[in-house]
Amino acid sequence: MNQKLRSVAELLAHKNSDMKILEIGAGTGGATTELLRGFSTAGGLNAYQSFTFTDISAGFFDKAKKKFSEWNRIEFKTLDIEKDISEQGFTEKYDLVVAANVLHATANLKFAMKNIRSLLREDGYLLVGELSEDLASANFLWGPLTGWWLRPRSPGRSGPGLSLDEWREELAEDFDSVSEIEARRDKSDNDALSSTIVMMARAKPADHFLPKPLSREKVHIVGTGSDLSMRDQIEQYLGKRGISATSSNLEELSSQKWSGGWIILVDEAEGSFLASLRTEQLEALKSWLTKPIKCIWVTHKVYLDPQNKTGGLVTGFARAIRMENSQLELYTLDLSSEGDDRANIIYHVLERIHYSHNDPISKLDYEVAEKDGQIWTCRLVPDARLENAFGPTRKIEVPATEVVQAPHHLVLGEPGILDTLTMAQDDEFLSIPDGHVIIEVRAIGLDERDGRIAEGSLAAIDFGRECSGVVASCAANVTSFSPGDRVAVIGQGTFRTRYLSPSDCCRKIPDWLSFEDAAAIPTSFVTALYALTTPVRVSTSQKILVINAMSSQGIALIKIATALKLDVYATISDRKKSLLTKHGVCPSKIFVIPTSASRSNISSATNGQAYKFVFNTRSGQYEEFSHLVSNRGTYIEIGLGEIRRDELYLRPHKNIMFASIDLTDAYNESKRELGKLLDKVIDMVEKREIVVDMPVSVAGLNSLKSAFSTLLVGDQHKQVIALTNIDDGQLINTRPKTSCFNEHKAYIITSGLSGLGRAIAVWMASYGARHLILTTSSVSRALESSELLQQLSSYGCNAKVEVCDVGDFAAVKRLVAAINIPVGGVIHSALRLSDRFFEDITLEDFDVVFGPKVNGSLNLHTCLLNHDLDFFVMLSSGCGVLGNEGQSNYSAGSTFLDTFARYRQSLGLAASSIDLGYVEDVGNISDRPEIQATLLSRGLRPITVRDVLRVVEGAIATGSPKNPTITNDSSYDEFSQSQIVLSFGMIDKTTAEWQSWSKDAKFGLLRSKATDKAAVDRDSDSGERAVQTAVKAFRNALGRLADVSEGKEVVLQPVVCSALVAKLAQVLSMKVGEIQVTRSAVQYGIDSLIAIDVSSWARYAFQIDLPINDLTNPYSIQDLAARISRMIV
Repeated sequence: MNQKLRSVAELLAHKNSDMKILEIGAGTGGATTELLRGFSTAGGLNAYQSFTFTDISAGFFDKAKKKFSEWNRIEFKTLDIEKDISEQGFTEKYDLVVAANVLHATANLKFAMKNIRSLLREDGYLLVGELSEDLASANFLWGPLTGWWLRPRSPGRSGPGLSLDEWREELAEDFDSVSEIEARRDKSDNDALSSTIVMMARAKPADHFLPKPLSREKVHIVGTGSDLSMRDQIEQYLGKRGISATSSNLEELSSQKWSGGWIILVDEAEGSFLASLRTEQLEALKSWLTKPIKCIWVTHKVYLDPQNKTGGLVTGFARAIRMENSQLELYTLDLSSEGDDRANIIYHVLERIHYSHNDPISKLDYEVAEKDGQIWTCRLVPDARLENAFGPTRKIEVPATEVVQAPHHLVLGEPGILDTLTMAQDDEFLSIPDGHVIIEVRAIGLDERDGRIAEGSLAAIDFGRECSGVVASCAANVTSFSPGDRVAVIGQGTFRTRYLSPSDCCRKIPDWLSFEDAAAIPTSFVTALYALTTPVRVSTSQKILVINAMSSQGIALIKIATALKLDVYATISDRKKSLLTKHGVCPSKIFVIPTSASRSNISSATNGQAYKFVFNTRSGQYEEFSHLVSNRGTYIEIGLGEIRRDELYLRPHKNIMFASIDLTDAYNESKRELGKLLDKVIDMVEKREIVVDMPVSVAGLNSLKSAFSTLLVGDQHKQVIALTNIDDGQLINTRPKTSCFNEHKAYIITSGLSGLGRAIAVWMASYGARHLILTTSSVSRALESSELLQQLSSYGCNAKVEVCDVGDFAAVKRLVAAINIPVGGVIHSALRLSDRFFEDITLEDFDVVFGPKVNGSLNLHTCLLNHDLDFFVMLSSGCGVLGNEGQSNYSAGSTFLDTFARYRQSLGLAASSIDLGYVEDVGNISDRPEIQATLLSRGLRPITVRDVLRVVEGAIATGSPKNPTITNDSSYDEFSQSQIVLSFGMIDKTTAEWQSWSKDAKFGLLRSKATDKAAVDRDSDSGERAVQTAVKAFRNALGRLADVSEGKEVVLQPVVCSALVAKLAQVLSMKVGEIQVTRSAVQYGIDSLIAIDVSSWARYAFQIDLPINDLTNPYSIQDLAARISRMIV
């Protein structure tokens, strides 16, 4: 019986996940356990509003509180159901009362039933699990207990059990709609203690009345297309059931008058007529769907047995029409059954709608699908596994020893958020390319470049350019190394536990050199030797000046220059010369130049000298130091690979040369040359020409956040992460394998030059895609794509832009035919909008939207059937899930993509549909704060490009057809993983109260979780909502100032200040009212880690790069807001 209660609880949670539940006589919690498990199966720990655990005695409560501690919102109260309810303090009304094996033990069952009825809302339900037939064994077991005999026995009964009919009779006075869920006794089981029955009953309303018989309703069946057999079949069947039914074609409907009753619209079996809508059909739909009618729109094999390509258009279309016409009762029913069964199912759906009460449990959803006679409903369900694998946190804690022993590499979930640093799983190397070796990494060197990547200010994703370790295996043609050799390595993306390296870029290290010291050598020293020997040719005793010499790179330059017997001068920003004198620089040759010094002060500090070669370990300072270069000298800048579009590089104003060194670029161009330089460096180390005593901090894997924080606060010293001496107790954040694209396949991105398309292209290129086809329908955009193509080329990706209207089959066919390598996947993001309310919409509006979205998908599908695609990801819209007013065509196209993914998967082909919300940092909406404000007011949450990339990665990973071995009792259909929704946050209290769409049952599991969140928000006004509200106010203010030429700073300063206070309150766990704007953030305890978080947020909120130092300096918050306002303007 308890198992059946669990199944019922799961179904109830899907029907109404916001229930207040009370259990009578919960006792030891046997039934409670199954009920809570049922609710949590449907929607986690939040699939109810509250659960009240009651018993006649409080003696059960201590153990129950411990037993159910993992569940939320459970309260414990004593309750005797045979005493007056109000006197026991029960004034609240409940949606569901559960009585499991308790009512048979009441002395006055009728009085108990009336008490239960008084606990329930007008539309509340009673779930009963009880004894039925008498069994002697039960009487022997419980007979000695006085409670067993409280209720007077029925005539002919030897115990307290009641038959099904008797239970119905007891319920009849206070309840109606009694449903028998289970009445079971295994007669073959001689040891069974009792026979059980499980029933649901609805509280009888005070003004209870039966609806008129369904037979009095009028029904008009409308057919579409040339095959009208199903229309006629339904008409005949309803006639046999006593219903007055008539029929017509859709085109004839506009000329008919209808005064009540139902319309049943039967769509075409092979595909919806909406896909090729004709004028007369559109006019017929307008004539009826703009009125307050009742309609069931019937489709065939769209959802649960997906064989219908375009039937999914109906769902989004119906959602939008319902939003535009609140008086319209428009149901959609998708049938999977064939033949005579279809008419019977339609009749029973009609019957269910007609006789159901207006409560969440009995009321039929507007959207249902049928398979094998069973009705399925649509629900948005949080996918915990997908969230854990590809969400922002995307982490699983694993012992450090396991991480080190298997292939992993370092990734960052969110730029600027160091908590998202995670070790991602990699595949094992199945083979080793010629000339390569696999290194078991023991230590990795990190420098300022890695800090910039983590901060998000450098467009790269690979951490580490050096490491040390042990050779694990070699390619057959590698003879210079053997497994077990200790090596130092220069490379790209070396922060891995297993690194595949060209053998030319490795160098054996002496036994006396530790892995930690070896890992700090390659990048800095190879760069130094490269700078001193490649762009210039230095000779013994030549004078050089090293600017910013206290960095790791500066010290490496000094050491190499000293080994080459050069005359070294250096500048530092403070007066601590001892470190440089330790490395052999004469104190008189060390110049102290403060960070903000002027050119004249710099000249004075350096005694007015000029130098043949000036090396600066920081980029972008040529203007400040160029006058220190002598005539016919060279200024050498050592960069991090950054692209500085916002800085004006002044050309040399005299006869001097300017050189810029980027080791990453040099590595990509000539790995072998850098390998030779590494050989020379290690030779110098072995000969003790270079003393390895660099200022290096060594940390373990568990200290990643601390190491990167040090890099971000301006410490230019190396950080080395050691993978040796791992503590078994350390837990490391890991995540599943990152998408890796096949370098021998091509990938198509439609609308590839849009903001989102560009971001996806760069992401794919950075993860190994070497052949991208970017389509666009705009010739002008294609002509302006050179910058993007150059960026993709820097990743080694050969990208092509093709002008192609994907809605044109011939154009797509030509596009695919021109690709001379296998196509590995498709990202379909093409779209066009043509918004109009339904009463004004035209066929052209449908054609504009359906062209790229619907026809484009079908064309790509058809033309690529001969290619073995790894993924087919379609970017749909949350507008289809919601149903936006004025976008019935776009909503229809969006749900088409959702169901077309099901169709492809039913064929065994990869497919995923992603329903996106509005992307705030690219695209048209990103520049329209007024539209953002409207969407926010409707309860929709913004998403970022990084959110999109994460979910695209998840769609690629999960888009293959699901294993068909689905258990029969599965709550979700086998194609549910084909659709991912990234449009809605949790529904807060305000949205739930004011937005009609949020009351739709399919959003129920999003509403339920909002209860806990609302409680948190009430406790503190410094949470995420306060921040979002403040940012929204800022963007509205900024939008209003678009055409204002003066005084922007003054207007923006107070709204920026409010947003800044809200964010500080959030990160400092304070209330907004506790923060005074005349004080500084430092006075409230902000440190460098929190400053990084706030700086990253400022980039999103204000679209500026806010220096971390501005947050840690003693500016008042209002002064800081003024500085930010100036930066914005």
